[in-house]
Amino acid sequence: MRDAAASRSFRLAAEEGAADADATGPSRCTRAPSRAARCAWASTGSTASPRRPAGRESQRFSRDDARARSLVQRLAERLARRLRAAERAHDVARACDLARDAVLLDPRRSWMRRRAEELRPLRRSEYDGGRELAGYRFAASAAASATAETPTPASLDDAAVFMMTLGRGAEAVALLDRARRVPESPWARVAAARGHLIRGEVSEARALLASVACDTARDPEVNRALAEVDNAPARPTDPLCARPLVSGSAPAWVSPPAPFNAVEGSFESTRWQGWTATGTAFGAGPIHDTPTNQTFVNGWRGQRYASSYAANNDAATGTLRSRPFTVSADAMSFLIAGGSDEAHVGVRLVINGEAVLRQAGNDTEGFRRVFWDLRPVHGRTAVLEVYDDATGGWGHVMVDDFVLEPTVPTT
Repeated sequence: MRDAAASRSFRLAAEEGAADADATGPSRCTRAPSRAARCAWASTGSTASPRRPAGRESQRFSRDDARARSLVQRLAERLARRLRAAERAHDVARACDLARDAVLLDPRRSWMRRRAEELRPLRRSEYDGGRELAGYRFAASAAASATAETPTPASLDDAAVFMMTLGRGAEAVALLDRARRVPESPWARVAAARGHLIRGEVSEARALLASVACDTARDPEVNRALAEVDNAPARPTDPLCARPLVSGSAPAWVSPPAPFNAVEGSFESTRWQGWTATGTAFGAGPIHDTPTNQTFVNGWRGQRYASSYAANNDAATGTLRSRPFTVSADAMSFLIAGGSDEAHVGVRLVINGEAVLRQAGNDTEGFRRVFWDLRPVHGRTAVLEVYDDATGGWGHVMVDDFVLEPTVPTT
């Protein structure tokens, strides 16, 4: 494994290896034929093994060889320099990979091992579990229905708003253009105005916002952009347009309350914040990586996720409960993985002690996105429970990224 890590490190250090060869002259790279071959290989970035000269220099790469140890040390130093550069550029993922490769290459570097362990929890995954894909499918379905014999403008507006929540304002405008429709709902108009600004169409954005009162729907960023680009805000006589969107003065999916905010909803803390764990399954807090005895886990959002496999086995049981909240959005979504036995593992929405919605995994360790329609329970007080009372195979559940949505994307 270490020889493989050394080979990979040659490639990672290719540019610096070539630079070192130029700076130090022929004495370093031509003193021994094997070293010259390795330097040439590093400078080209080839993935093929370097061709060893005949005779003594063709002996197997060994840690006992003083020259080999010197080469390993120099490559580890190059990786360390690249690590520091990646950290200065705030590229945590690359810095973590470089630290890991340096440890595999030269395990004696205890400080690099410590740095790898420090960086590992800082890695962040931006995968959204299919939320963006669901948005594009929703947009395609809405466009098709808008051109049908019985169009449904409401679904078109809903799709435009959903695309805005994904940060896809230009695509929301393209959807409306394709259907040849003017958005009707206030938030759909705000979404379209944002998309027009992204495309540089200032007059179109202003025209859409002219009929939208800022106490009904507003986007402070769009208002500031119009003021800077066109020297006038969207509605000059309405000072509310410039006020930030805060919880209580905007739809819940725009400014989400706990437990749907970034810290609690995505479990971005080392301890449970806003959640109460009982039993032993969920441990002391969210986890970052795959436990030792578990198959490779993938697809969580951010740095951490909640797992009932925190005890490193399926036998542990327990429950993770959110703080109570008022259902204030029409929909929500979350990521889930793990066992599929809904009676014993999964997520449930509990109102007055009764589970009104449930969802389990599908017997995989890969997270997937699930949407819930909350309109039937709008205005009710509820809690989220992640439960695990299974003790056999696939007796665990993992969740992440609870998000309030403007609607359930339908296809």
